[in-house]
Amino acid sequence: LLNTPGEVSQENLRAIHALAQRGVLLVPASGRSYSEMPEVLRSHPDIRYYLYSNGAAVMDSVTGENIIEMCIPKARSNRVFDLLFSMETHITYRHRGVCVADASQQTEQAYAYYNMWQRHREVIEQFAVYEPNFKARAYDADGVEMFAVYFHSEAELEACKTALSAMDGIG
Repeated sequence: LLNTPGEVSQENLRAIHALAQRGVLLVPASGRSYSEMPEVLRSHPDIRYYLYSNGAAVMDSVTGENIIEMCIPKARSNRVFDLLFSMETHITYRHRGVCVADASQQTEQAYAYYNMWQRHREVIEQFAVYEPNFKARAYDADGVEMFAVYFHSEAELEACKTALSAMDGIG
């Protein structure tokens, strides 16, 4: 649906409208949070439902409510945060349709230290809410949609995968 620059072309917008005129229900699906979807899609009059955060939620744009949520409950996400905060990580998480980032880690040095992909960095810079009290807000979040984590070392990434796979209700 998106072209190389990450935009929705006029041709695709016309196709969305043509499909709607034929009664086809188009549901954009994204690994991004709802707020990270292109505005032209979020405000499109022919699109009612949006699947976002890798399928963690489906929102009805008419009511503004999620009609499906498969999010991580607070007790479980806090165990994941415990693990991630014990390692050298750059964490963003998606909660209630928004990407939340640690305000203190949004620097060129941090991006380089954690080997962050350029495209992820651009998404964070454009859409994330920079939280100065990141740890407290993270532990308070009930219904985390997803985590995006970068590690300083491959060894910690592998250790994290092992620990997550051993966690009850996670792995």
